Amino acid sequence: KHINMYLQRTSSGGALVPNVINGEVVSLPSSQNFPVIHGATGETIHHAQSATVEVGVRAVEAAAEAFKTWKKSPISQRQAVLNKAAEILATKVQELEKREVPETSCAQMWPGFECMSASKVVAATATNLAAVTGFIPPAEVPGSTSFVFREPVGVVLCIIP
Repeated sequence: KHINMYLQRTSSGGALVPNVINGEVVSLPSSQNFPVIHGATGETIHHAQSATVEVGVRAVEAAAEAFKTWKKSPISQRQAVLNKAAEILATKVQELEKREVPETSCAQMWPGFECMSASKVVAATATNLAAVTGFIPPAEVPGSTSFVFREPVGVVLCIIP
Protein backbone atom coordinates (compact mmCIF):
# COMPACT_ATOMS: atom_id res chain seq x y z
CA LYS A 1 0.00 0.00 0.00
CA HIS A 2 1.06 3.55 -0.61
CA ILE A 3 1.98 5.60 2.47
CA ASN A 4 -0.86 8.08 1.85
CA MET A 5 -3.31 5.25 2.50
CA TYR A 6 -2.11 5.18 6.10
CA LEU A 7 -1.87 8.92 6.82
CA GLN A 8 -4.02 10.09 9.67
CA ARG A 9 -4.75 13.53 11.11
CA THR A 10 -3.72 14.93 14.46
CA SER A 11 -6.29 16.73 16.64
CA SER A 12 -5.05 20.01 15.09
CA GLY A 13 -5.52 18.65 11.54
CA GLY A 14 -1.86 18.03 10.68
CA ALA A 15 -0.69 14.91 8.89
CA LEU A 16 0.33 11.98 11.10
CA VAL A 17 2.40 9.01 9.93
CA PRO A 18 1.33 6.13 12.20
CA ASN A 19 2.89 2.79 13.02
CA VAL A 20 1.61 0.06 10.69
CA ILE A 21 1.72 -3.69 11.37
CA ASN A 22 0.39 -6.27 8.90
CA GLY A 23 -1.10 -3.49 6.80
CA GLU A 24 -3.14 -2.15 9.74
CA VAL A 25 -2.67 1.17 11.51
CA VAL A 26 -1.74 0.77 15.18
CA SER A 27 -3.80 3.10 17.37
CA LEU A 28 -1.65 4.87 19.95
CA PRO A 29 -2.37 7.81 22.24
CA SER A 30 -1.46 11.27 20.98
CA SER A 31 1.34 11.37 23.57
CA GLN A 32 3.23 9.03 21.20
CA ASN A 33 3.12 11.65 18.41
CA PHE A 34 6.09 13.89 17.70
CA PRO A 35 6.65 16.65 15.12
CA VAL A 36 8.99 16.08 12.18
CA ILE A 37 10.74 19.42 11.70
CA HIS A 38 12.33 20.78 8.51
CA GLY A 39 15.90 21.42 9.65
CA ALA A 40 16.42 24.46 7.41
CA THR A 41 13.11 26.28 8.04
CA GLY A 42 11.93 25.01 11.44
CA GLU A 43 8.54 24.23 9.85
CA THR A 44 6.63 21.15 11.04
CA ILE A 45 6.42 18.87 8.00
CA HIS A 46 4.10 16.35 9.65
CA HIS A 47 3.89 14.26 12.82
CA ALA A 48 5.04 10.68 13.34
CA GLN A 49 4.48 8.15 16.10
CA SER A 50 6.96 6.64 18.51
CA ALA A 51 6.52 2.93 18.98
CA THR A 52 6.03 1.46 22.42
CA VAL A 53 7.70 -1.75 23.56
CA GLU A 54 4.38 -3.49 23.01
CA VAL A 55 4.22 -2.24 19.42
CA GLY A 56 7.77 -3.47 18.84
CA VAL A 57 6.85 -6.91 20.18
CA ARG A 58 3.72 -7.02 17.99
CA ALA A 59 5.80 -6.08 14.94
CA VAL A 60 8.34 -8.85 15.64
CA GLU A 61 5.53 -11.37 16.24
CA ALA A 62 3.88 -10.38 12.94
CA ALA A 63 7.20 -10.67 11.09
CA ALA A 64 7.86 -14.06 12.71
CA GLU A 65 4.45 -15.29 11.54
CA ALA A 66 5.10 -14.05 7.98
CA PHE A 67 8.56 -15.64 8.10
CA LYS A 68 7.00 -19.10 8.49
CA THR A 69 5.56 -18.80 4.97
CA TRP A 70 8.58 -16.96 3.51
CA LYS A 71 10.98 -19.65 4.76
CA LYS A 72 9.01 -22.37 2.96
CA SER A 73 8.51 -20.47 -0.30
CA PRO A 74 10.52 -21.55 -3.36
CA ILE A 75 13.70 -19.61 -4.08
CA SER A 76 12.24 -18.46 -7.42
CA GLN A 77 9.29 -16.88 -5.59
CA ARG A 78 11.58 -15.14 -3.08
CA GLN A 79 13.75 -13.89 -5.95
CA ALA A 80 10.66 -12.52 -7.74
CA VAL A 81 9.55 -10.65 -4.61
CA LEU A 82 13.01 -9.19 -4.00
CA ASN A 83 13.45 -8.23 -7.67
CA LYS A 84 10.07 -6.46 -7.60
CA ALA A 85 11.14 -4.60 -4.43
CA ALA A 86 14.40 -3.58 -6.15
CA GLU A 87 12.44 -2.35 -9.17
CA ILE A 88 10.06 -0.32 -6.97
CA LEU A 89 12.96 1.26 -5.07
CA ALA A 90 14.63 2.30 -8.33
CA THR A 91 11.44 4.05 -9.48
CA LYS A 92 10.81 5.97 -6.23
CA VAL A 93 13.76 8.37 -6.35
CA GLN A 94 11.69 11.51 -6.99
CA GLU A 95 9.10 10.60 -4.37
CA LEU A 96 11.81 9.96 -1.79
CA GLU A 97 13.53 13.25 -2.66
CA LYS A 98 10.24 15.07 -2.11
CA ARG A 99 9.81 13.49 1.34
CA GLU A 100 13.36 13.04 2.64
CA VAL A 101 14.96 16.39 1.81
CA PRO A 102 12.49 18.44 3.93
CA GLU A 103 12.42 15.82 6.73
CA THR A 104 16.18 15.43 7.12
CA SER A 105 17.64 18.52 5.39
CA CYS A 106 19.91 16.19 3.43
CA ALA A 107 21.50 17.12 0.12
CA GLN A 108 19.16 16.83 -2.90
CA MET A 109 21.22 13.99 -4.37
CA TRP A 110 21.25 11.85 -1.21
CA PRO A 111 17.79 10.19 -1.53
CA GLY A 112 18.59 9.14 -5.11
CA PHE A 113 21.86 7.63 -3.96
CA GLU A 114 20.05 5.77 -1.16
CA CYS A 115 17.30 4.44 -3.46
CA MET A 116 19.68 3.25 -6.15
CA SER A 117 22.09 1.70 -3.63
CA ALA A 118 19.25 -0.08 -1.83
CA SER A 119 17.83 -1.27 -5.14
CA LYS A 120 21.20 -2.76 -6.13
CA VAL A 121 21.66 -4.49 -2.75
CA VAL A 122 18.17 -6.01 -2.87
CA ALA A 123 18.69 -7.19 -6.47
CA ALA A 124 22.08 -8.71 -5.52
CA THR A 125 20.44 -10.47 -2.59
CA ALA A 126 17.83 -11.95 -4.94
CA THR A 127 20.61 -13.20 -7.21
CA ASN A 128 22.55 -14.71 -4.32
CA LEU A 129 19.60 -16.63 -2.85
CA ALA A 130 20.39 -19.66 -4.97
CA ALA A 131 24.03 -19.56 -3.85
CA VAL A 132 23.23 -20.15 -0.17
CA THR A 133 24.35 -23.73 0.43
CA GLY A 134 25.63 -25.97 3.19
CA PHE A 135 28.95 -27.77 3.32
CA ILE A 136 30.63 -30.83 4.81
CA PRO A 137 33.36 -29.82 7.27
CA PRO A 138 36.02 -32.22 8.49
CA ALA A 139 34.65 -34.33 11.36
CA GLU A 140 36.28 -34.26 14.79
CA VAL A 141 35.36 -37.89 15.47
CA PRO A 142 37.09 -40.44 13.20
CA GLY A 143 34.66 -42.33 10.96
CA SER A 144 31.85 -39.76 11.36
CA THR A 145 30.46 -37.13 9.05
CA SER A 146 29.28 -33.63 9.91
CA PHE A 147 26.84 -31.54 7.91
CA VAL A 148 26.27 -27.80 8.06
CA PHE A 149 23.00 -26.48 6.69
CA ARG A 150 22.39 -22.83 5.95
CA GLU A 151 18.79 -21.81 6.26
CA PRO A 152 16.80 -18.76 7.25
CA VAL A 153 16.47 -18.76 11.02
CA GLY A 154 14.18 -15.87 11.92
CA VAL A 155 13.40 -12.23 12.45
CA VAL A 156 15.87 -9.55 13.49
CA LEU A 157 14.59 -6.34 15.08
CA CYS A 158 16.67 -3.22 14.38
CA ILE A 159 15.91 0.03 16.17
CA ILE A 160 17.49 3.06 14.57
CA PRO A 161 17.90 6.08 16.84
